[in-house]
Amino acid sequence: MVLACDVKILKLREADAREEDDVAQSDADYAECVDIVRCVLSNKVALHRRCPLKVCIRARTCAGKGQPCLSLLTRPVIPAARAQAIIDDLYYDKQAERLAAEQAGEA
Repeated sequence: MVLACDVKILKLREADAREEDDVAQSDADYAECVDIVRCVLSNKVALHRRCPLKVCIRARTCAGKGQPCLSLLTRPVIPAARAQAIIDDLYYDKQAERLAAEQAGEA
């Protein structure tokens, strides 16, 4: 026999699981945006020529996540605040696209 409190607990657990999935997806989206900005900044100053990753040298562009290349610099390519603003804009756009796709799927 299933009690009403059991049903309520099961629904709460299901909601918690969905929320954890959403948080994991959001974190992955943000990490992807950071990687994109790092690659663009690396390409802006042609760091692929000195990158320790051979795949970047062969591709003649940043083919990694940008971090190894950018660590070679003594000065940042752009101010940290500007880079953060770009990352935030990309992340916002990605989340807006995801929300629009979810709403289109529900309609």
